[in-house]
Amino acid sequence: MESKTLFVFIDGFAERINAFIESIFTIFGLEFNYIGGGAGSLSLKQKPCIITNKGIKQDCAVIAGIDLDSGIGVKHGWKSISGPYKVTSAEKTVIKELDFKPAFEVYKQAVEKHSGAVFKDDNFFDIAKAYPFGINKVDAEKVVRDPLFLGENNSLICVGEVETGSFVDILTGDKNSLIQAAGQAVKVALENKQNPVENFIFFVDCISRVLFLEDDFEKELDVVVKPNIEIPVFGVLSIGEIANNGQDYLEFYNKTSVIGCF
Repeated sequence: MESKTLFVFIDGFAERINAFIESIFTIFGLEFNYIGGGAGSLSLKQKPCIITNKGIKQDCAVIAGIDLDSGIGVKHGWKSISGPYKVTSAEKTVIKELDFKPAFEVYKQAVEKHSGAVFKDDNFFDIAKAYPFGINKVDAEKVVRDPLFLGENNSLICVGEVETGSFVDILTGDKNSLIQAAGQAVKVALENKQNPVENFIFFVDCISRVLFLEDDFEKELDVVVKPNIEIPVFGVLSIGEIANNGQDYLEFYNKTSVIGCF
């Protein structure tokens, strides 16, 4: 394969995204840079969303190689308010227990204390969109997981898998910290680009950041576009982001800004 960068797009609500990501990395390793994200619907219900030569499919992915050097930057701007907690029981995208207690009980106590808000039957995502989980990684930025729904027996259903035995923090952020993080991602991508940017910048930004930033999303676009006004910038709003920079392990992120400079 002559490609230098792989674009990877996947059904953002698939249950085995981690297994897929690990398989790609096992096969190709650090031979390429990777950038991409999850597709899906704002209904938050899984449905066919990946465009393939055989039609629009679900529970699948597409991989495309491009023969261009790239620099990748990954930043999210979320900070820890509580934790770490050990994930003592989880199955695929469902966190069942934290520190041997029902996951929502632990999450509810920490989030209500910090936010002053109270979880009710109809407002889970309204509060939770500002309080994701962060999976702790050695010498790397936390990998964010977005809790979408309250599940059975006070479990929490996330975008992307969480492994039993991992350690997570509860995170939060404000609009300024998220906007600044997008600007930092551009700088990291430019630093990781060995040659000048000659072609384009590709911006993969999580749709949940848009829901959080609301009208200030335009400011996040500005910190990416304005410093690079002479370079074409395009991108997608995703349900989960896929990236590494040719040096680190390939990850599936949530609530994160990923920049590719080509």
